[in-house]
Amino acid sequence: MTIRQYRFNVSLQRQHPSAGPNATLRVIVTVPVNSDQTAKLTAESQYRGYRATGATRILD
Repeated sequence: MTIRQYRFNVSLQRQHPSAGPNATLRVIVTVPVNSDQTAKLTAESQYRGYRATGATRILD
């Protein structure tokens, strides 16, 4: 049985008062469910100190 994988573009914002101009990241994460909330939580767990501000599914 193949488990379906979903890819999301996730925007992350640095959570630090002195964050400079490079305080925003965009990353691609792969999750086993079609859920932007799961994608954001996954990205936040991989990028400590950043908070996910949005997630958009990449359509295959």
